[in-house]
Amino acid sequence: MSTTIVDSTLTFKSNLAEVMLPSPGASLRRDPTADASVYNNTDITATSLKWAPADSGTYGDKTIPFQILVPGSGAVDLSISHGNDASEQGDKSSTATVHFGDHNYINGQMTDNVDNTLLFTGCTA
Repeated sequence: MSTTIVDSTLTFKSNLAEVMLPSPGASLRRDPTADASVYNNTDITATSLKWAPADSGTYGDKTIPFQILVPGSGAVDLSISHGNDASEQGDKSSTATVHFGDHNYINGQMTDNVDNTLLFTGCTA
């Protein structure tokens, strides 16, 4: 089975942002061309990338590059989460977006103001 490497980004405005790959065979990794400092406060495994500073009151407005290794089928599922929206400051615009191939998958939903997860299925590059 062939694997395609797709350059991707996680862009967010929140105190937590995460992308997970629940698809069998799909994985992710750091972008080898990116400066290491962009991954501060970021944990990366084969199936997830999570930005979460130790102080949950720290809010980020940034973009983190990464690569998704897509198995032969060419489609993956993306679970995208974002955290608190700083509502104590009147800000209700917390979002997380994954740019994958030619598409943007945007999670701007406020479901529980904790991790606000949204699943996108059958995403193609």
